[in-house]
Amino acid sequence: MAKDMMVRCEEKRLHKIDGKKEMRWVQLGVADLSPDAAREIRCLYCHGQVKLRTQKADYGSQTLIEHRSRQDAERCQGSAQYQGSHQRSEKPVV
Repeated sequence: MAKDMMVRCEEKRLHKIDGKKEMRWVQLGVADLSPDAAREIRCLYCHGQVKLRTQKADYGSQTLIEHRSRQDAERCQGSAQYQGSHQRSEKPVV
């Protein structure tokens, strides 16, 4: 993973499987996230809590994902703050 930005995450979405409705985690890019403000998202790598952040640049703005917890950011291979020993979040979003 490039250490510059996270642009993919997992979102909990409703699926119909064998006639039953159930929630499942789906891997998505930021641009593909549902516009629903009540959506559930988590880090693709450590399953920790994340938030969306808009970064402005010369070429326009881009929405990125960053960890809510500094500890998760330092232990996650997808983070720019990664310290070199990947671990799952101590408080994963399930």
